[in-house]
Amino acid sequence: MTDDLFAGGGAAGRLMRELDWPATDVGPVESWSQSMRAAVRIVLSSRYPMLLLWGPTYTQLYNDAYSALIGDQHPAALGGDVRVTLAEGWDVLEPLIAEARATGVASWVPALQLALNRSGYREEAYFSVSHAPARDDDGATTGILTVCSEVTEQVVGERRLRLLRDLAVPSGGKEADVDQVCARLSAVIGEHRIDVPFAAIYLRDGELLRRAAAVGPDDADAVLPSLVSPSGDDWRLHTAAAGTAIDIDDVADRLAVSGGAWDDPVRTAVVIPLPSAGRSQPLGVLLAGVSPSRGLDETYRSFFQLLAQQVAVAVRNAQAYQEERDRAAALAELDRVKTDFFTNVSHEFRTPLTLMMGPLADALADAAEPLGPAQRERVEIAQRSADRLLALVNDLLTFSSLEAGNHAGNRPRPVDLARYTTELAGVFRAAIERVGLRLVVDCPPLPRTVALDPLNWEKIVSNLLSNALKFTFVGEIRVRLEARENTLRLQVSDTGIGIAPDDLPRLFDRFHRVRGVQSRSHEGSGIGLALVRELARVQGGDVQVDSTPGAGTTFTVTVPLIEAAVAEPLPDMVTAQAAARVAAGWLGDPAAPAGPPPPPTGGGARILVADDNSDMRAYLQRLLTGEGWQVELAPDGQTALEMIRRNRPDLLLTDVMMPRVDGFVLVRTLRGDEATRTLPVIMLSARAGDESGVEGMEAGADDYVVKPFIAAELVARVRNTLRLARLRATHTRQLSALADTAAVIASGRALEEAFQSVTEQARTLLDGIAAEVVVAGGDGRPELRFTSGADSPSADTAGTVRAPIRGRGGDRIGTLTVLVDPTRRLSGTERALLVPIATMLASLAQTGWQLDHDRQLVLTLQQSTLPENLPALDGWDLQAVYRPAAGRVGGDWYDVVRLPDGDAVISIGDVAGHGLGAAVMTGQVRNAVRAYAVEDSSPATIVTRVAALVNRLGAPLLATLFVLRLRPGTGDFAWCSAGHPTPMYSAPSRDSRLLDGTVGPPLGLRRAAYGPNEGFLPPGGQLLLYTDGLVEDSANGIDVGLERIQRTGHDAYAAGAPVTVVLDSVLACVPQPQQDDIAAVVLRRRPEVRVPVESDVPDLEVTWVYALTASAAGAMRRDLRNALDGYKIDTDLLYDLQVAATEAVNNAVEHAQRPTRPEVEVQMRVLDGTVRIVVRDFGGWRARPAARDRGHGAALMSAYGDVRVVPTATGTTVTIERRWRPRHPAGRS
Repeated sequence: MTDDLFAGGGAAGRLMRELDWPATDVGPVESWSQSMRAAVRIVLSSRYPMLLLWGPTYTQLYNDAYSALIGDQHPAALGGDVRVTLAEGWDVLEPLIAEARATGVASWVPALQLALNRSGYREEAYFSVSHAPARDDDGATTGILTVCSEVTEQVVGERRLRLLRDLAVPSGGKEADVDQVCARLSAVIGEHRIDVPFAAIYLRDGELLRRAAAVGPDDADAVLPSLVSPSGDDWRLHTAAAGTAIDIDDVADRLAVSGGAWDDPVRTAVVIPLPSAGRSQPLGVLLAGVSPSRGLDETYRSFFQLLAQQVAVAVRNAQAYQEERDRAAALAELDRVKTDFFTNVSHEFRTPLTLMMGPLADALADAAEPLGPAQRERVEIAQRSADRLLALVNDLLTFSSLEAGNHAGNRPRPVDLARYTTELAGVFRAAIERVGLRLVVDCPPLPRTVALDPLNWEKIVSNLLSNALKFTFVGEIRVRLEARENTLRLQVSDTGIGIAPDDLPRLFDRFHRVRGVQSRSHEGSGIGLALVRELARVQGGDVQVDSTPGAGTTFTVTVPLIEAAVAEPLPDMVTAQAAARVAAGWLGDPAAPAGPPPPPTGGGARILVADDNSDMRAYLQRLLTGEGWQVELAPDGQTALEMIRRNRPDLLLTDVMMPRVDGFVLVRTLRGDEATRTLPVIMLSARAGDESGVEGMEAGADDYVVKPFIAAELVARVRNTLRLARLRATHTRQLSALADTAAVIASGRALEEAFQSVTEQARTLLDGIAAEVVVAGGDGRPELRFTSGADSPSADTAGTVRAPIRGRGGDRIGTLTVLVDPTRRLSGTERALLVPIATMLASLAQTGWQLDHDRQLVLTLQQSTLPENLPALDGWDLQAVYRPAAGRVGGDWYDVVRLPDGDAVISIGDVAGHGLGAAVMTGQVRNAVRAYAVEDSSPATIVTRVAALVNRLGAPLLATLFVLRLRPGTGDFAWCSAGHPTPMYSAPSRDSRLLDGTVGPPLGLRRAAYGPNEGFLPPGGQLLLYTDGLVEDSANGIDVGLERIQRTGHDAYAAGAPVTVVLDSVLACVPQPQQDDIAAVVLRRRPEVRVPVESDVPDLEVTWVYALTASAAGAMRRDLRNALDGYKIDTDLLYDLQVAATEAVNNAVEHAQRPTRPEVEVQMRVLDGTVRIVVRDFGGWRARPAARDRGHGAALMSAYGDVRVVPTATGTTVTIERRWRPRHPAGRS
């Protein structure tokens, strides 16, 4: 019977079975009532913690789940008195148990706090408890059934979370310093003494640790040291400051502090490092007491770690704020020192300026000894320059006074403001009307005299009128003054170029200048409008601007209207007169924009001078003309560029800072044009310093002269530059003559055979009667003429079809003519077939011939069939490559055509054999595919029509062809193959495989039929199209090659490699030496990932051109950084782009063979959140021997961006793309 009662009760049941129950207050088991037995069975059968208290002495019977809650009290508590077992918490439990026993009503408490001695100390614990009466057989309440669950972790965890949250809440305002932040943190921690009885924050102070704040102990200053050195560290704080948390177990011996749930003495503390941003050197340590009511388990330690992190974050923020305040104060002090310096220097300028301007004015006004015309002109230039320098000095002094808070310069005086403003505007009338503008002054008399500072008002009006004249080229400038209630309102409006909305917020900032806009001059310090605002505010007013790009700008100055007595006489308008004279210097006689230059007056060199300052132009003209040179003038870089293109001078002498096009852009543009690349250039600039000179030389200038210069020095540099240019030209002509002779000898028979073969193929292509190719002569070369057929088709007769042969610049260099049966009506497609044939002929005509001219000829024809650039397909990555075999060139090719409906036709093929015949047939097949695709893009139809054409031509060679039509928007595609290997298909989470479908016979076989196939490429899917050269393996067979590219291509694809790396990977596995040509195309559909576009992404496009030398990459990196860094691009992204672009430029320098232009062009475009860098060279690709080929170039580029490489006969284009990412506020992460 006893066994049945305790059976199934687990460990507790087995203990109950063995317990000496007769020795307990409930007696032997046999004497237990049925009600008690039933209650015991309920307790033992439950997996929930349950306790049965029976009898007047509350004898305990419980299950295994409850035994875990009382810890070390089990198993002694079984059969014992609960008042002994739970003595520490009985004062809380007794009322609940007594109430349930007395009333017979159950109770429930959700989070009852109890003190338990279950782990050797008085532990704080929380339980959800229910006490229900347990009745005996007679119905009397004899026991209490207790059901409970421990919720200690939840209660304590929520309480600690509140502390962490309170620490994270910022204070009401900015803390003044780090110590105040630490004091606030300590105060917050002090409100949670139950979990952190005491705490102290120690921060690094050199080699010491300084106590910044403490809370808890009443005698903190006495027991917690304020400064701790490494040698006197009783608390081992420096050990923790090295980065490792430690425990202090003898706290009770060190200080008297209590805490926890019942204010027991604190025995333990922890010292935790405060992590810094770099984590290599902690900020300090947090010393925190451990609650005596809780064990220091992993959860408690994790809480202390989080506590230290919260403290560290707050301290780091306070330190950063303090550093920023200190930095701002240092900058303010530096600004004050700078202002004092400018004030002192400007004052020092005034004495020599006075001694310059006085004698100059006296000389001009001297009637007794008048100056001659030439001397007067020189003195007037000096006077205008002195006026400009004086105006700048005055502006700097005004700013210095305003920055120092000295408003004593604002001296209001009674002024007839309407009359004064009218006369100020009149000072500028001559200059304004001189350039064909109209000045409208609307300043009616004001109702009363006003008081303001006339000198400040003069500066305001003069600056606004100078600004309007500088940026207005047609229309009018209007000045209007009116009084509205207690406000004076001045408006200066123009019909000029206007101001872009992006520039308006910074328009009144000091030294801000709007870049890249048309203006009469680039002169100016950038402080004019800033000075207008400062002077308006000094008088209690302000200035506003309204502008529409292309329509004009209106500046509105408002100042308080202060009524005054009778107006005083108007002051002299010296400032306005000086400003007007400076403005007149912008309006010098412009260079004639059209027409031929004047006839030469002598045998001297012709020099073009470009400078926006008319006085400087006049001075340089006099100086250079005096040396016997012919001088032409241009007021800006754009005009200079137009004049050079009309009639190239012998030398360009250009300023750097000019409107429209500055000197650097002008020189880069000239160096990027074949016709002007060798034009000698000397740059003049007022920007002193080595950096400016280096920038000028890197831009392509031959020499760089800094203003002010000595006339004799400039003349000497011009003379030397002209002499060197003549020597270079003579040397170049000699080398060219030698090269031409060598080319004719080397090319010989190969050139004739190539032209003759293409001419015959053109006739056969149209089933013509005759064909003729004529390439114009020039530079001492004879005209070339090749014919095929019986009759000459030169005359324009019925049946004559012509196609122009155009050179690289688009100029016509010859004609291809085919004579067909006059009764035939040729379709547009048939006529279009001549266009690519003419392109092949143009490539032949412009090929440079070297020792390997036979192979080079075939390679030129072969590469002329390849596309110059691959079209961009939205949502797709596309990359292609052609690599000729070692020692010979075959007939492999690829092509991608974008159709008008948005579809794309991708084709790839291989003509059997090598040499000239294979190259010509390659062009025929590729051209036919292009022509037929426009009429009907069905791949089966295209292949069928091309097969018929090949049969009609009677070509002796077989060929394979694969054509695929893609719908980019859906991923659907159709394909047809004429004996060509099917592509390798890859898709996410699948093994790569060869595309399944029907493959027809090769081209060149009679009565062949070709069927259609269809497929679908999901997002992330990829197709690899290739010719058999990629899989041929003479030692092991083609199956091994197929398995090789399938494995290698899949590994690269599965690793998420860009399409460029996929191509590099499969090419790298081809056995060497390569026995056959290889053409390959990778097409990948991008995964459907939406990337948000940053709202502050710039819209930017810029192009740089560099000489094909080793220094090109360094110059490109600097230009790229300068172009993007101002837009706050992410520093990691900028670094990635520089690395990828550097590799592309280095490849261009190393691999470009016989370039038509010895330079590399880099174009950078930022549009719609994407940064695109295009690196282009102008030579054929020169592969390195395998022993020297590192083979990491494309892989390195692809590691830093999405890369496409397209090599052609005329050059290689590398495109690098990355998504824009702004710079993190905290810097590089």
